[in-house]
Amino acid sequence: MLYLVKLSRPELASPVRELSKFMDKATEVHKSALERTIQYVITTKNEKLFMHADPKLRGVIEAYTDSNYASDRDTRHSVSGFAIYVNGCLVSWRSKIQNSVTLSSTEVEYVAVSQCMAELEFVKQILEGLQQEVELPMILKVDNTGAIELTKNWSTSTRTKHIDVQMHYIRELTEQGIIKVEFVRSGDNTADIFTKNLPEQLFLKHKESLGVKSDLDSKKEGVKMVQFDMPIEN
Repeated sequence: MLYLVKLSRPELASPVRELSKFMDKATEVHKSALERTIQYVITTKNEKLFMHADPKLRGVIEAYTDSNYASDRDTRHSVSGFAIYVNGCLVSWRSKIQNSVTLSSTEVEYVAVSQCMAELEFVKQILEGLQQEVELPMILKVDNTGAIELTKNWSTSTRTKHIDVQMHYIRELTEQGIIKVEFVRSGDNTADIFTKNLPEQLFLKHKESLGVKSDLDSKKEGVKMVQFDMPIEN
C-alpha cells in the first residue's frame, strides 16, 4: 500500500500513514483496520490516478494544504497534508505527522503552509529547469484565516512569537509575489483527505478532485488522459 500511495492512489495516504505507526506491537484493533483498508483497495482495484492537463490552466501551479491539530493521542503531534496541481493535474501529495508539538490550531496550520511552500518551490524549480512556463504567483489555498493572516502580518504577539523563525520565510515569498495564500472553505479543501477520516460523501468528493477514477468514469468523460496504473492482484 505504501507503493500505491506514492504512485497511483493518493487517497490512501492518510490510512496508510496511520497504520504505519503500529507496525511494531500491532493489536487486533490495528489488524481489523488494516483488513478494512485492504478490502477497500481490492474493491476499488480498477481505480487509478488519471492526469488531464487543462489548457486554461497552462503554467498554473495551485496547492491545497490542511492540518489536524494534536490528532496523535500518544504524542499530541499534529498531521499535515497537501496536494499540489500543475496545469490542473495532481503532481505531489503528502500526509505526514509534524516533527514537533504545536500550541494552537493557527500554528499547526502555519507549519503545514510552510511545508507545502517548500514543495511548491521545488516543483517550480523543476518546471523552470525543463523550460516550462510557470505563472506567478503560485496559489496556496488554506482554510484557516489565522494562518493566512500570519503570512501577511509581520507583527508578533505572545501567542505567535514562539513559532520558529524559519516559518516566516513564506512571508518573504508572499511579498515577492511568488506565492499567494488564499482562503478556501473546509468542505472544498482537497488536502482534508490527507489529515483525517472523512464522511463518505466528502471523501468521495475529494478523491475525485485528486483525479482518482475508474476506467469506466474516464470513458464517460470522453477525455484522453495519461494514466498511472499500478496493478492490484486479489
